[in-house]
Amino acid sequence: EFPDVFFDQFGRPLDNPGFDAVIGNPPYGANRNKDVRQWSRQRYRASGTTLDNFALFLERATQLTIEGGIIGEIVPSGWLTAREHLPLRTILLFQTCFQKIVHMPYDVFPEAYIDTVVWISRKAHNKLPCDKTTVLVKRFGHREKVKKMPRQPEDYQAVESSEWLSDSQKLIITDTGTGQWLSQWMQSSHFVPIDKLVSVSRGITPFVKAKPKENRLTALGFFGSVDRYALDVKEFAPVVYESSLAEYKPIKFFTGPRLIIRRIISRQHRIHATLVREEFIVNKSSLPAIATSTDYTLAYVLALINSKLASLAFVARSEIAKRDDFPQLDIATVREFPIRRIAFTTPKEERARLVEDGKEMYFEALEKLGLEGPE
Repeated sequence: EFPDVFFDQFGRPLDNPGFDAVIGNPPYGANRNKDVRQWSRQRYRASGTTLDNFALFLERATQLTIEGGIIGEIVPSGWLTAREHLPLRTILLFQTCFQKIVHMPYDVFPEAYIDTVVWISRKAHNKLPCDKTTVLVKRFGHREKVKKMPRQPEDYQAVESSEWLSDSQKLIITDTGTGQWLSQWMQSSHFVPIDKLVSVSRGITPFVKAKPKENRLTALGFFGSVDRYALDVKEFAPVVYESSLAEYKPIKFFTGPRLIIRRIISRQHRIHATLVREEFIVNKSSLPAIATSTDYTLAYVLALINSKLASLAFVARSEIAKRDDFPQLDIATVREFPIRRIAFTTPKEERARLVEDGKEMYFEALEKLGLEGPE
């Protein structure tokens, strides 16, 4: 259709073919048809590992728009920071000049409660950098009622997009300030990536209770949730645990001292993790982490992960962690999480004394407040 948009009257390709503007609300979700998936991988670089339909539509929009033309789409927000959408971000950041990103309320579609953004961009001129790198960003509340879209520049926050291009994962972080903390810490020599201190894995899949006369190998499984510094136990029961599982994990992740990190972030946008020593298996909703270094204790790493500062920094960096329904940690970012280095210049005996002084002050404060502390 519309051949005159791409060819002249003699059928020759135009120098700058395409539409002046492409707008849309593409379908969301992955196509399950094997043939369609194979065709999509061959035709679209943005397909990545997810093959989400909206990503293909966004890439197609860049192909159908003239240089200097406008693209406007309303799509799920997760692609801005989800690792699996790196191919899509790379295409859009290098082929278009971002103009606006508006984070919409979750009820923008009456029949679907979903996180969406309105993305507006201008197709870049061939091989020329964008003439400006400032992007206007607006974030509505999850349940905020929107009567009209903001039009004035002062209604938006100006965000510098050049940092997105320089990031190895091309993360499109639209929160300034706290959204940049993790990146700054990761680049600082005062911090060390958590995967230099611990090995983080996922739990097993499937996580199935053993039958009364189970003929497969079993192990004790944990059913419940993870609170900050404690387990919320529903029950411990035998589960199938053998190497034939779809997602088997070695027993080392389920024995001895280790951290258990909950993948689902709390409604208060807090990360939940605890330290355990008992032997039990967890499912993929938990991330077990075992020590691989003796430089820092698991308790120290745990305290930083559970800190409010860590939660603020992580949530500000991730659109998936901001979701109003099932906000999650992604294991890739957890493995990169920066842990503050300690310069052990204070003598060991002095450090021990300071620890005891701190404990004494803690219990004194509890007593004054009429609270009970740990035994």
